[in-house]
Amino acid sequence: MKELFTEKLQQQILTLYQLTCEPLVTFPSSTDFGDYTTNVAMAIAKQVKKSPAEIAQNIVSGLKQDPEFATKCDSITAQGGYINITLGTGPLWNSVEQSTVSLFSVSQPKRILVEYGQPNTHKLPHIGHLFSYIVGDSLARILDAVGNTVVKANYQGDIGPHVAKSLYGYIQLGQPKPQTLQEKVMLLQKCYQEGNLAYDSDPVAKETIDDINKKIYQKDPEITQIWQETKKWSLDFYLELETRLGIRQTFHYLESDMYEYGMKAVQENVGKVFQESDGAIVFPGEPYGLHTRVFITKKGTPTYEAKDMGLNVQKYEDWPYDLNIITTASEQNAYFQVIIKALELANPHLKGKIQHIGFGMVSLSTGKMSSRTGQIVNAVELLDATKARVQEILAEREGLSETQKNEISETVTLAAVKFAFLRQNILQNMKFDLEESVSFEGKSGPYILYSYARIMSILRSVEIPDATTKDVAELTDPSETQLLRWLYRYPEVIHQAAATMAPHTIAEYVYTTAQLFNTFYSQQQIKNEPNQQKQRVRKSLVQYTAQILKQGLHLLGIETVDTM
Repeated sequence: MKELFTEKLQQQILTLYQLTCEPLVTFPSSTDFGDYTTNVAMAIAKQVKKSPAEIAQNIVSGLKQDPEFATKCDSITAQGGYINITLGTGPLWNSVEQSTVSLFSVSQPKRILVEYGQPNTHKLPHIGHLFSYIVGDSLARILDAVGNTVVKANYQGDIGPHVAKSLYGYIQLGQPKPQTLQEKVMLLQKCYQEGNLAYDSDPVAKETIDDINKKIYQKDPEITQIWQETKKWSLDFYLELETRLGIRQTFHYLESDMYEYGMKAVQENVGKVFQESDGAIVFPGEPYGLHTRVFITKKGTPTYEAKDMGLNVQKYEDWPYDLNIITTASEQNAYFQVIIKALELANPHLKGKIQHIGFGMVSLSTGKMSSRTGQIVNAVELLDATKARVQEILAEREGLSETQKNEISETVTLAAVKFAFLRQNILQNMKFDLEESVSFEGKSGPYILYSYARIMSILRSVEIPDATTKDVAELTDPSETQLLRWLYRYPEVIHQAAATMAPHTIAEYVYTTAQLFNTFYSQQQIKNEPNQQKQRVRKSLVQYTAQILKQGLHLLGIETVDTM
């Protein structure tokens, strides 16, 4: 209907004013104003030299006389310079019914690779890594939902000073062999902290750590054996974390596998893209409004920049993409501007195919919740602390067995954390509030899960046929029609989220959906409704609400539960 409205507006403007334009058609701020609105009358007022109100009224008169369009609308009105339309319940219902089956696809689907996560080995993942996992996975799901072919990739730092510092601490401790994977990664974190402290305070230790770092690059047998063994602890741990988060990534790249590719990519372009400077090889960014960065040091070792050169060329060779999205914290925005420019100059076929999304920083609203590491709470601690609070809340809820409480606690935990991370613009800094995230009231994942579970409980209690076309006319109460009109927006909300890379658009949508459903349910009966037509159409409306909630939550990486 949006396309039809746009087309009819263009026809009226051409007929009335001999003017060709592209009207902006949007959802109004409230469903009270209808289903679509446009300010095109104000946009063309200067060109046609008439008041916006007069233009809007003339266009509305023409639209009302168009049977193809007018019969699909309950009302077509002009309010000042705005033109509003309210669709009939029939077209709305048909659209909602279709959107629960499939979304319309983008006109030109792409092959998109999304890189996210990027935790370093030999250290615990911090909250920023958790945010990257959750944001990147949601973006990938959304882009896939609108018809693109999407694969996911992770790039992990398994080589460099941080690894050498951890190995130094590990060697100093006598290379202990903990039993559990959790104990192993906690040990590596402790070793890193001790190595980092020694590096800054002890010149002898600094020299030893630098030597360990060189030996890793040189493939020294003794150090390589220790490095490979401890690296596997980290990699196994991260795979467990990804499984816990419901994330499956197609490619897992390691920094140690990329540095030789990066060295080659840089050296082959010296004199063309890169230049020598005081013994190092740099990219001179100033001619492009950027800054100069070192890609190969005076000692002949590759920097992160060189490794990223190799990585992004390798990704294209492994899976030729139309778009390569790299998500990191926004503090790396300037860094990636240089990387992308260097990549495009050295590889013209990649021009316009690499996009960096710098998301905001994450902090805790109340400081540390717990910290066994002596540092800021890490990603796993955040999940575990949230789960402990969820279990406390579930323990007080009646109607659930202990088995049910245990089964749903992890799902509710992930919903709490993921929704809290995705509910606002990912480009902005955010604070995670534990109590707010686990609340069963307000804008939270558990509130939406509870609304979905309530719907499933209703549907289990009502065994009646689905609505027929005639039944749709029984939807007359505002609580019913507002919910229907909101569900109608679902496909366009998803496409908007994909076009703007904005998961918070979907988070806001599913939250409002849950609110409107709860308002509807507080005012309308289903099981005890004597009018069978009303009963059937309300039951089907509830079904569509459940399907759209489930689909929308899935795009945020949140799975549903049928009982809460």
